[in-house]
Amino acid sequence: MDFNQDIIKNNSFFFTFFFLFLLLGLGSTEYFGRDNLHLIINKYHSPFFDLFFKYLSKIGPIIFIASILFYVIKNTKYKVLFLLLSAYLFNFVITTFIKRTFFIHVHRPTYYFSQKGVDLHLIDGVSSQIPYTFPSGHTSESFLLMLFICMLSSSKWLQIISGCIAISMAFSRVYLSKHFFIDTIGGALIGVFSITFMYYFYQNKNSAFLDRKII
Repeated sequence: MDFNQDIIKNNSFFFTFFFLFLLLGLGSTEYFGRDNLHLIINKYHSPFFDLFFKYLSKIGPIIFIASILFYVIKNTKYKVLFLLLSAYLFNFVITTFIKRTFFIHVHRPTYYFSQKGVDLHLIDGVSSQIPYTFPSGHTSESFLLMLFICMLSSSKWLQIISGCIAISMAFSRVYLSKHFFIDTIGGALIGVFSITFMYYFYQNKNSAFLDRKII
């Protein structure tokens, strides 16, 4: 990883996807309203997307983090590994603190709409939850990991693929009625902030240990 890169400039394709996601999400939420936007999205479904988003949301994060850790441990230095682990922990602390401090009484779509007597399209095998809807932890982790991947490489195609994966993960959380769209926007912002903050924290930290190859 190049620790002298300008994160936004060097990963411009990824950030194009990121900013478009924020603009479209915020614009749609403002125009339709949080509840109506969720109901509109929930109307459009198919057996294929039911399975696709179910398993993307369920096993996707495990595959992503395991694959990235394997690559980092095999090919990079301790500094890169500490950056990833620190950003992941930092992201977890922020999302958990916000969920359990400021939004503990804001319910997830399944419970929220059930209390209003509104039936949603739900997928078998996807459990319902009640509290802690904002922000979306899956989304924050996804945007964090995908941006981290982009920072490891200069490939524009990898940035495009990573941007699509991050947005797909975010959309899966809405499709499965685990979160409202605004929750995923909050998650995306926190995920990108976490990895960016930790990158600049480690940028000028050098030592014989940090600069040593893991393997």
